[in-house]
Amino acid sequence: MTLRMGDTIVRAGQKIAEKEFTYLDSLELTRRHPNTLKIAIVMISVAGAMLIFRKLTVARLYG
Repeated sequence: MTLRMGDTIVRAGQKIAEKEFTYLDSLELTRRHPNTLKIAIVMISVAGAMLIFRKLTVARLYG
C-alpha cells in the first residue's frame, strides 16, 4: 500500500489522514495483518471454558 501526503484512509468507518496513520503506526497501534495465532488461542480458551462450564452444569443437574 502506497500513501501520499494528504491521502485519506478509511478504517472501521473512521477517516484518518496519512500523518495520523504514521503516528499511530509509530506507536504500533496499527495492524496490517490479523494475528491468527492469538485469535486461535482465544478461540481454544473460550471453547475450553465453555466445555468445563457445561460439564459442571450437567454434573450438578444430573449428578
